[in-house]
Amino acid sequence: LAADAGADPNGPEAPATILAGQIRQEGHPCDKSLSASRDPTLSTAHQPVWVLVCSNATYRIGVRADQAASVEVIGGGP
Repeated sequence: LAADAGADPNGPEAPATILAGQIRQEGHPCDKSLSASRDPTLSTAHQPVWVLVCSNATYRIGVRADQAASVEVIGGGP
């Protein structure tokens, strides 16, 4: 997960802000990022998996170095 120039890397919103920006670049709508949490059951050492909650949808995101993220819609808004 790369650092976002506009986000505080130590702030609680940083993962949600970064992931929301990444999926927007890939064409997925995220009106407002609300939270992001790592999924410990699906994550591996080389591919973390995150659950991103946006105001309009919930996504499961697999992050891979130097590749587009794998994005799956897993629900509507919160």
